[in-house]
Amino acid sequence: MFVDNKKYTAPVVDGAFSIEVPLLTGNNDVVVLATDANTFSNWAGFLRDTIKCTGSPAALTVTLTWDQADSDVDLHVLEPGTDGRHIYYYNKGDDSTGTTPYLDLDNTHGYGPEHYYAKYGSTLPGADNLYGTYQVRVQYYADHSGAETPQPITWHLHLKYLAYQNQQTGQEYWVEQSRDGVLSTPSSVDTDNFNNGGSAWSSIWSISYTAPNPSDYNIPAPPQNHFPTSP
Repeated sequence: MFVDNKKYTAPVVDGAFSIEVPLLTGNNDVVVLATDANTFSNWAGFLRDTIKCTGSPAALTVTLTWDQADSDVDLHVLEPGTDGRHIYYYNKGDDSTGTTPYLDLDNTHGYGPEHYYAKYGSTLPGADNLYGTYQVRVQYYADHSGAETPQPITWHLHLKYLAYQNQQTGQEYWVEQSRDGVLSTPSSVDTDNFNNGGSAWSSIWSISYTAPNPSDYNIPAPPQNHFPTSP
């Protein structure tokens, strides 16, 4: 078998063979030859086809920080899909395997940070990728300053995600975005309701993480297979 001008071999057992080969982003030229290992003649079978690959590694991080000490502020992320998980301090997700996104910690003393991590190789539960629309909110849970009036909180959200990786060169294209705001009224009521309409909550930040289009990054097509010609 030849894929993108690289050779792979597999034995035929009971009239069938199986082999895994890497694909580059774009249209991959695939040729299957049923022949001896080192000859291009006397073929018993030949197949040539094109396999389009749009795959790219994915990774995403949302970071919450704030400017005040003695305060409990929480990061809330609603994952994509009708059954998307609500990730927050009470439902952090499972970080023991790294296969699904998770919240790293609940910072209850001030400043942050709190991170929502979707690492390389992880996928959303019930899916095979990380793509979709994420919704993010900040909640002012409690003020621990002891002041008669709760201190206002100035919060900061930072998003960083891998938009595309050129598998031919390893070059990565990352996107970063930020949001800031102020919350003045803490509340620990109904925190499991992502759509809580209380004043302790920020507005929703919707983040669309979509599968990349390689042409947007001027990625060259995978190399074509080349075979020796007869004299």
